Amino acid sequence: MEEDNMEYSDTGTQRNWGNLGLGFLLGAVVGVAVGMLYAPRAGVETRAMIADKADEVKEKVTEAVDMVKEKASSLRGRMERAT
Repeated sequence: MEEDNMEYSDTGTQRNWGNLGLGFLLGAVVGVAVGMLYAPRAGVETRAMIADKADEVKEKVTEAVDMVKEKASSLRGRMERAT
């Protein structure tokens, strides 16, 4: 058996966790949006609230993406040093 030639790659697992996190995030966004649309408020208030929440979500997504990029870069560096 050529086990020495096999390389361990964690990118598939990272991608799966990333997709899972993205799914939860998108589900939360849709849930909040639907909840706000059915809330008993005036249309102007609801639209303003949706815009505010969208800005908050955008900031959080940007932060999450930056964090994932940093972790991926760190893991890539560790893998390169290990080989």
